[in-house]
Amino acid sequence: MDGYGPGTYGDGLADVYDGWYQDVTDVAATVERVAALAGERPGPVLELGAGSGRLALPLAARGLQVWALDASAAMIERLRAKVGAAAVHTVVGDMAALDLGPGAPAAFAVVLCAYNTLF
Repeated sequence: MDGYGPGTYGDGLADVYDGWYQDVTDVAATVERVAALAGERPGPVLELGAGSGRLALPLAARGLQVWALDASAAMIERLRAKVGAAAVHTVVGDMAALDLGPGAPAAFAVVLCAYNTLF
């Protein structure tokens, strides 16, 4: 299946993703729970399959150090274009071959993979 890979799904949906998934889960409740978990063991949060930042951005707005990994460059570009994106460490990469690059934390307080990331 040439042409298909980890980033294909996100690249094909980046332009409609926010509209389709904005109400699929209770973002506020998810952010509250992740923030509470991160507070129990202070440290950064890693979101795998962060997409366009539906969770990463409000988590960063709560004052958490957030790392957002997505295989789709188009999705990460969408995230980076949003208000508050400068507070999120964004990485284009495959979660199966996790490499966050130089400066990445050695450990995370919370690692999350939300909704249909493991589609």
